[in-house]
Amino acid sequence: MNKEQIRERLEAIKERCEKATEGKWGLNRYTGFGVEQVGTTRSVASTGGYSTNMDDGVHVIENYANADFIANSRSDIPYLVSVIESLMEEVSDG
Repeated sequence: MNKEQIRERLEAIKERCEKATEGKWGLNRYTGFGVEQVGTTRSVASTGGYSTNMDDGVHVIENYANADFIANSRSDIPYLVSVIESLMEEVSDG
């Protein structure tokens, strides 16, 4: 992996993070099947067909950016770990 590939990948990861609902996220405290913004009843993702929120009493379909962030985290996190490990090796060798 070269520096340009690393920069591009990190920018894509940061963009997904910035678009997603702010954290801290946790499992739905009632069902354990969804993901919600901790300290609120705001759903950020669901393991079901779709996720809804109550905004001024009106149900709305949850933001696609949240699902995209969650879906990509499985590959983004290992990638970030590998980059950090690589940088740590460079620092210790230098």
